Amino acid sequence: MSYQVRFAGNDLHDYCKILEVKRDILPQRENFSKEVPTMWGSLYTGYHYAERIITLSIAIVSISKEDYMNKVRALADVLDVANPSRLYISDEPRKYYYAVLDGSTDLDRLFNTAKVDINFICHDPLAYSDDWKAFIPDSKGIFTFENGGTTSTYPYIRAQFKADACFFQCTNPKGDTVLIGQPKDSTLENSSLNTTVLDENCSDSGNFLPLSSSLLTNGRIMDGKLGVGSNGQGLVCTNFGSLTDKKWCGGGLKRSIGDNLEEFEVEIDVIFSSQGENYSDGGTIPPTTPPPSGGGNLGTYKVTTKAGLNVRADSTTSSSVRACMPYGTEVQVIEIKNGWCRHNYKDLNGWSSMQYMAKVSENRASTRSDEADSELGIIEVYGYDQHGTTLFINQIYDGNQYYEFTEPKVFIGTEKVLGQTQGCPPPRKVVVKDDDGKESSYFDVSGVFGEYNDCVGKFVIRRERAGNGTYLWSASFSKYENGNVVKRMETSNGFSSSAFPTGALNSFGIFIGRYGSEFEPVDVMVVDHIRVKRLNPPSRTETNLEIFGAGDVLDINFQAGTVYKNNIPFLTNIDIGSEFFSIPSGRSQIIVRSDDTSVEVTAGFQERFL
Repeated sequence: MSYQVRFAGNDLHDYCKILEVKRDILPQRENFSKEVPTMWGSLYTGYHYAERIITLSIAIVSISKEDYMNKVRALADVLDVANPSRLYISDEPRKYYYAVLDGSTDLDRLFNTAKVDINFICHDPLAYSDDWKAFIPDSKGIFTFENGGTTSTYPYIRAQFKADACFFQCTNPKGDTVLIGQPKDSTLENSSLNTTVLDENCSDSGNFLPLSSSLLTNGRIMDGKLGVGSNGQGLVCTNFGSLTDKKWCGGGLKRSIGDNLEEFEVEIDVIFSSQGENYSDGGTIPPTTPPPSGGGNLGTYKVTTKAGLNVRADSTTSSSVRACMPYGTEVQVIEIKNGWCRHNYKDLNGWSSMQYMAKVSENRASTRSDEADSELGIIEVYGYDQHGTTLFINQIYDGNQYYEFTEPKVFIGTEKVLGQTQGCPPPRKVVVKDDDGKESSYFDVSGVFGEYNDCVGKFVIRRERAGNGTYLWSASFSKYENGNVVKRMETSNGFSSSAFPTGALNSFGIFIGRYGSEFEPVDVMVVDHIRVKRLNPPSRTETNLEIFGAGDVLDINFQAGTVYKNNIPFLTNIDIGSEFFSIPSGRSQIIVRSDDTSVEVTAGFQERFL
């Protein structure tokens, strides 16, 4: 019997024959104890499992010396990884370990055949299930979990608020509790941190007005058009207009807030991704991530939130919940409407928010052959006061013709306050000779650089008044993958300058463009959501502080010990006595509570095996 093994995305059985897989029943166990003078023996205090070792006995069979060396080189290439990678073995379907090669790989060669034992070390000795589970609580807020793994695991919990609330709490039967905020005191009045004055999901261009080009930065040509994307959610450039060389050309729209805000917090969700191929030393390689969520087409989509995604009776958050789909679930979308998709799940037909789903391409990779390195594009979201003065600009763009290099930036007035400090290296130089042997050179596409490419991201910019009357600003940009923050840049909290504008925030301008006609535009450029909050001054008396509002989404990762509200870190609001707990193997329960009695909560986890 031979085995099939997949490591770091490569099928090892395509390179060699896997004869045997050796594992211990359990990793090596170390017990701890201490001596007590008044008792015999010692007092047992605990134990620790060491790393797990998995050994593959393999054979390399070839037909010639050259074929032998080619197979050895190919196998070496797939085994050489920088970090622990997923290791799948066919005798444990849909389970994987995180492993790296360990020790020597001396070959026992006879002619054109060789045998060797390959040792993988799993510094994390646990196996993980490919399949996630998702749960919803009963009417009393009680979750009943079924953990089929052989050891404990950690939940992901998401709460979607329908009304203002002061707290959210999760408690297990032992009394371990995670508390965000504080329960209400019935003797005190309520107050809120902020008030949402605009929650624009960018699904209806009728909410927007034409934007004057005079309100944009110099070098912008704006005679194109913006509109809602074909998936019904997010503003995209539907027509870039006349193309002028060496100018950013595109379309723009304006959105009024309906108020003048002195103190505010603004969240802007964007998607920016080139979906072509990039140059590498070995030729061109496809992008490392699939196209961002949305996609605009019917087809297969997967759930990207680890707490699970609700299936509703209709395409609104007020409709009833029929089921909860686990993370990674793939469904066939049969209708798209206003940022919602209709699909079948098990024996149900219902609707789910596309904000938490990602399109799965048919071949699991980009099908484009364009060079993503040379695609250029820009998204800018301006904040204006009532006189049209620019207060801030949130910008994400790729302006490098040789590299795929996405740069998020934030300007206050005309001063850049946030951005990457490292620029691109020199582009790849190509030297050619003509028929007479005369050399000439040119620069050509050079690959991928930077950490914000293929980006689903969020800008947050905040201004509040200090006690002395000056304005304090802060700004951040976060990149997300599968709903988790993977990269973040931010300013220090509360900086100021006499050069910064002081007008009240009144409206937004949105510009999406490409660079002239010489270069293709970035494939995916979307402004997906804009939320504006008025920051309320602190109360002079003790009150019940409402830290959540209708529409807020709270995410709690019990394994990482992180708390996010609307994808913004929110750990400062957690009670000091909170303790992140695990879910034991077997059947167990936890209870969730909030003063928003209509809050919708989902939970998900991944089973683990020792």
